Amino acid sequence: MAKTATPLPEDLEVLAAEHVLGVSTREERIAFEQLAASVTDAADAKLAWENRLADLNADYAPIVPPASVKAEIDKRLFASTAVASVAPSGWWNAVGLWRGLTGVATAVAIFFGVSNADLTQKLETSGGELAAALDTKTQAEETLAAFEQELAARGQQLSELESKLVENTNQLGSAQSELASVKSELDEALKAETPVLVVSLESGDTDYRFLAVHEEGSDKVRMTLVSGAVDDGKDFELWLVEPEKQTVSLGIVDAGKTAIELTPEFAKILEAGGLLAVSLEQKGGSPTGVAQGPVIAVGAPNAL
Repeated sequence: MAKTATPLPEDLEVLAAEHVLGVSTREERIAFEQLAASVTDAADAKLAWENRLADLNADYAPIVPPASVKAEIDKRLFASTAVASVAPSGWWNAVGLWRGLTGVATAVAIFFGVSNADLTQKLETSGGELAAALDTKTQAEETLAAFEQELAARGQQLSELESKLVENTNQLGSAQSELASVKSELDEALKAETPVLVVSLESGDTDYRFLAVHEEGSDKVRMTLVSGAVDDGKDFELWLVEPEKQTVSLGIVDAGKTAIELTPEFAKILEAGGLLAVSLEQKGGSPTGVAQGPVIAVGAPNAL
């Protein structure tokens, strides 16, 4: 038989097995017979299955069914009691028929057993692939959670940096304001024809800073609060400190610019190198003439 260019179905072996077993439909049987007549591979598959199943009959002894079996079947099929006593004969009693049916049943069982085994293997493979996919999904979810935590941490760091930036910007603004105030005081002092004393009052323990300017020979000292704020119910009080003598109060300093009157004696002490100090006192200043609150800034005069 010559080979043709007729395309072969992918399930050729299955079609050949069903054809030999006799489980295919009439249309399928005719179609396969035509295919086997024109295609060598189809004819070979059919012959291979016929040879494979032919030996199955040898494993079984002839079986003669009891007469009552056919009678019972006829009774159910044809509702006739007359056939109950008829002895089995003809095709019903053919040993070859029963042996053939037995072989076919065995072959069918083998065929579908193989199919079930293949299906089971596919299910196991699919189950393994599903388990692997679930593991991958779990790992992806864990990775995503880690990324989200990292993103939240970075967001917190960004928020802290923004707050720090705002704080530094405020500090820069305060420093610029302080610089402008000091510059204004110094420019005004430099315009004077007489020597000027400048006192920068501060402390490493507080943020308070003051600038004092005194023209030699005058009776005033101008005080400017450069940084820091006075608390409610409190006042800044200025003190003149002369070595080995009692500290003298020069008055209350406002939260801005304040002109403090000096007696000729106090002016000479300041011009001679007396220190200035500021303490934080109760409203109206210390009632005892001695600083009661903490000293927040101290400075010595420098001549310009």
